Amino acid sequence: MEIIKRHIPKRINNPEERMTPAGIILHYVGNPGTTAAANANYFHNVNARVSVNYVVDDREAIELIPPDMKSYGTKSGEYNGKYIQIEMCHPDKSGRISEATLENTVRLCRGLISRYGCRRVIRHYDATGKMCPLWYALHESEWEELKERILSGKDESMTKKPDNTPSEWAKEAVKWAVERGVLRGDENGNLRLSDAVTREEAVTFIYRCWQLIK
Repeated sequence: MEIIKRHIPKRINNPEERMTPAGIILHYVGNPGTTAAANANYFHNVNARVSVNYVVDDREAIELIPPDMKSYGTKSGEYNGKYIQIEMCHPDKSGRISEATLENTVRLCRGLISRYGCRRVIRHYDATGKMCPLWYALHESEWEELKERILSGKDESMTKKPDNTPSEWAKEAVKWAVERGVLRGDENGNLRLSDAVTREEAVTFIYRCWQLIK
């Protein structure tokens, strides 16, 4: 999974106030069938005290506010100033999260826990009573399973040695791609240089190159 940084500039929904993360709050987006990118656009354009640190879908996680900075995912100042907040995308009004989005959320949470030691993972529902994320507010046993999945064990990407050293013949190209943001690492900084490339990844690389020259 790739984490894309699209930080909201300093304004009403991003005060750029530092915090020490005490835990993670999981939400679900209010508009079914939308992507992380679409919700990121919403948070960039909304003129209200509404924001989260990350939005996650089947393909990627987008970082809107750094995890050690305050966001406005709940109506509680206590939680906003102490918790990393993550929105999960979902396909329909049931609020059930796809396995791909769950896997990306689990990996993101594990990386944040490893970095900050913030092992308290709660729902928006636990913080303020709002039915969010809806599926997990309605299905307590599945919430407990998801929480255990996040907190138990280590993600393979966290224990796998980073694959960041290119072959001699590729060094110049890799350096160029990394410096210009064409090639980006995952949430643990692993470039995965030896991994196979999917069509989605190939198109993304081409698109980023196009963005540089347009």
